[in-house]
Amino acid sequence: LYSFMAVCTALDSLNVQKLKVAWEFVSKSNHRKFHSFLAPLCSAGSNYKKLRDYCSKIKPPGIPFLGIILKDITFANDGNRDRLSKQHDSQINFRKYQRLYRICQTINTLQNGSYSKLDLHCNYLMVGM
Repeated sequence: LYSFMAVCTALDSLNVQKLKVAWEFVSKSNHRKFHSFLAPLCSAGSNYKKLRDYCSKIKPPGIPFLGIILKDITFANDGNRDRLSKQHDSQINFRKYQRLYRICQTINTLQNGSYSKLDLHCNYLMVGM
């Protein structure tokens, strides 16, 4: 996902969009696919909702988009108190730590996937050379 976001962000940047001659070499079908599927997927609208929905459906292994992870950690950490108010006897705010745990769990889930199929494919390609 990290590389995917880098490519989509670069293609959607104003400087690249101004390259009219270069865009003429891109087929209308690919241009349409980019603007109808890839660009909205990378959109920051609604807190990257479309990208989050897509990420929840992918199978591990994967590299999460660091921008979203850091944003979530910052929001969970800075947006919530460590302890509840004195009215609640200064108890630990477990919801804050549950949010942080869920973020770490997402990263862990994506990292725990097996690369065995990829290894088999790479070995097959190496033998074929």
